[in-house]
Amino acid sequence: MMGQQTGGLSFEQLEVAFQHGNFAPLYFIYGEESFLIDTLQQLLIEHALPPELRAFNLDIVYGDETELAPCWGSARVCRLWRRTGW
Repeated sequence: MMGQQTGGLSFEQLEVAFQHGNFAPLYFIYGEESFLIDTLQQLLIEHALPPELRAFNLDIVYGDETELAPCWGSARVCRLWRRTGW
């Protein structure tokens, strides 16, 4: 259990959503537990994007290591083989 939840979805809720193929177009994953953040990141990658598409459709950025402009630019780029409906 992650402890007290202050907003958004819990680890358990996100884990179930990812396993069932329910994805939002963008996630901000944050918190004090780096192990849980890393685990959610891996679950999301494994369930949302086939390995053969990761080189073209996967950008991981860390808030304390980047500026907003490059993140915004990356998010606005039209991705090849993007799933429709997102």
